[in-house]
Amino acid sequence: MIYIQFENETEVRAFVNFIHYNPLDPNEGLGKTADELSLTGVLIEALPQLEKHDGKDAKLYFNPQTKELWYEYVDSPLPENDRIAQLEQNMKALMLSATDQYEQTLAIEDKTKATMLATTDLFEQTLELDSRIEALENANEAT
Repeated sequence: MIYIQFENETEVRAFVNFIHYNPLDPNEGLGKTADELSLTGVLIEALPQLEKHDGKDAKLYFNPQTKELWYEYVDSPLPENDRIAQLEQNMKALMLSATDQYEQTLAIEDKTKATMLATTDLFEQTLELDSRIEALENANEAT
């Protein structure tokens, strides 16, 4: 017999959080009778066949109403070295992106300065033309 304890998530779904493969053994067991163990968990005959899925961890679930057991496979956390390498790669990508955006901002600033200089030049030319027109008008009035 195998003993499991579980935490109910719903009426028909519970996460198995404890497994003992020999609970009634006088030496290795839990020191309780089957009736005592049934107050805190369930005795079962066998666990379902565990399948191997790369990059996945198996989580055992139990249906308290039907006594059915099954595994759900979830993504395994990356090993620390892989997580660090992934974070370093993400950081490099962010730095490149920030550098690219900075360079684009500088280019926009350069274009803005050039536009401002051109606008100032046009304004000065307009003032010069206004002065010439006014001088010509004054010359025509005097004659």
